[in-house]
Amino acid sequence: MQKNLTIILVILLYSCGGDESINPSGESKYHSNDEAFLSQLTEVSGIERDTLINRVTVEAVEISGEEYDRIIEMDLSDLELDNLPSSVGDLQYLEELDLSNNDFSDLPEELCEVYGNGVILNIENNNLCDPTEITHCVLEDITIDFEKQECTMVKYDEEMDFLLEFIRSNDLDSISSNIFNEVKWSWENTGSALTNDDKQIERIIEIKWINYGITNLPGTISHLKFLKKLQLENNKLTTLPTQMRNLEALENLQLHDNMLVALPDFIGDANNLTFIDLHNNMLRALPESIGLLTQLEYFDISGNELTSLPDTLCGLYSNGLDIYIECNDLEEGELVPECLNSQLGSQTGDLNCSGSGE
Repeated sequence: MQKNLTIILVILLYSCGGDESINPSGESKYHSNDEAFLSQLTEVSGIERDTLINRVTVEAVEISGEEYDRIIEMDLSDLELDNLPSSVGDLQYLEELDLSNNDFSDLPEELCEVYGNGVILNIENNNLCDPTEITHCVLEDITIDFEKQECTMVKYDEEMDFLLEFIRSNDLDSISSNIFNEVKWSWENTGSALTNDDKQIERIIEIKWINYGITNLPGTISHLKFLKKLQLENNKLTTLPTQMRNLEALENLQLHDNMLVALPDFIGDANNLTFIDLHNNMLRALPESIGLLTQLEYFDISGNELTSLPDTLCGLYSNGLDIYIECNDLEEGELVPECLNSQLGSQTGDLNCSGSGE
């Protein structure tokens, strides 16, 4: 009977959580959270427990009258690890974590729970090549140097800087993986060079961020020298940064259903544009420089607040420009070029005003 009671007592001790420690080998009185992490890491990695223990630095901490060893530093480098248990988020006393020279291709979201406490983190020489797989707190506060990862393709540093600044300035850190998922990278036709160790540098060629409540674009968008397509419809943009004049490769610009009140004069510098969709904004005027876009094939400015149009549009229209100007405050007269009178259609106040041309 006494033997049975002893067994039951042992089971209870091992099953209780909270501040109790679990000490199967007697080497150190770890807090239950720290013990759980070590046990899980041993299980997923197949590494001997003693090997891990030798790489851990602890600090004695008194909790509820009991003293426990809490992990403050871990050197997990060069262990061929590819999986970090999510319980890493429970290591409340962790100050330094070295994950370098392993096989990680992603990191658990729970890492943010300790990283936010100021943990020094080393993640060099892994397989962290895909930004969508890197937990957002690390992307936010550490500029991942992809050249220090074991990647055959690496991201261009200045373009990564733009993406991280964009995420921060629009408070999109919690959906950073969505943001990166909707960016298309390529090295073809970008004149992209190789790194010193023959890794191919990829550049951003397309962005598609729809309905994210975006309010601004950082000026560092100028780094996107090879961006061809920019889709930012259904957001809250009111202005465009002047640095967009440097997007020399831009061909397709879709900014419909925003809150733009003006199209900047520098739009005329983007002379590779073939497609512009600005319907359902708050535009009140168009710059004369729009006439410089000689490659333009499609131009939708319906559903705005335009009262006049520049004469320079006539040259584009005569060259076959597909233009939509319905649902503005336009009417035949000196404020609208005669060449476009046939395109006026229904305007504001007309019950038949249908909106966009498509």
